[in-house]
Amino acid sequence: MMSGTGLVSIHVPADVAETISNDGFFPAVDPNEARKAERITDTITPERLVYALANAMMSANLTLDEWKQTQIADGYASLADVPDIAIGGVKRKHRLYLRAVYALAHADLIERYPDYSLTPAGERKSAVVTLAGDDHYRNAHWALSDIVGKSRTTVELI
Repeated sequence: MMSGTGLVSIHVPADVAETISNDGFFPAVDPNEARKAERITDTITPERLVYALANAMMSANLTLDEWKQTQIADGYASLADVPDIAIGGVKRKHRLYLRAVYALAHADLIERYPDYSLTPAGERKSAVVTLAGDDHYRNAHWALSDIVGKSRTTVELI
């Protein structure tokens, strides 16, 4: 026999007070928006999330540095100034940049905070989580490639 209201209490993670500033060319990142977009649970503290996002921003910025320098040389002071189509009122490259940063941060969090109790069921869960991390890295790679206009396909000779 069941008792109670049937309501489930969901813990909402604490919001991060401010956005993470960027280099002036690429946009600042709002950790609260990243958490919502990537469905990052409250087991990741706001401090860990900010740390992962800042590292992801640095990584994305390094990957895009040559492209960024070309845009600046062409007279565009920021990503917002680069001509592009808008989806839902937001320029495509802006969305792609955030997708890359969010995915890199999420993949990093998956790698750094795995399930520590690896029972046989936990080992299976860990394998699934590893695949999810790889999926996030792939999504980041695709977003960065789309920004610079490169093919998404990587071919290796065996």
